[in-house]
Amino acid sequence: MNKSDKTPLGVKNDDTRRAFLALFMAAIIFACSSIPNIEVSTPQIPNLDKIAHILIYGLFSTLIFRNKLFLKRGYKGAILTVFLSTVYGISDEYHQHFTGRDCDIYDIIADFCGSLVAVFLYMKVSFYRKFLETKISLHGLNK
Repeated sequence: MNKSDKTPLGVKNDDTRRAFLALFMAAIIFACSSIPNIEVSTPQIPNLDKIAHILIYGLFSTLIFRNKLFLKRGYKGAILTVFLSTVYGISDEYHQHFTGRDCDIYDIIADFCGSLVAVFLYMKVSFYRKFLETKISLHGLNK
């Protein structure tokens, strides 16, 4: 194997890297939802938490859908991705109940909407997909 076959994380190929990123995102969501409800000073933006759910689960769904296992199945893969992401969102809301936080149906709806929109954009909007698939090189930064 030559040096260019490895990513900075030591992962050998795109399929493995993409699966790792989706699982890593799931772990981040779990870790963040494990934090007990604490008072935090946030900007007074209406529904900021719902916007965050939409963006986070949109990213999570995109990371899932980019895997060949889902992508090669087209619409069936897209539906499965949205389903899995939403089920994870439901389990995340249930998990929050044990940390002293509220379980909110509107968070689940926001998770579903973020997943649905992100997968649709990835499938149908070519410049969005190309933007997400653009490789970023860090080689010039290591001088």
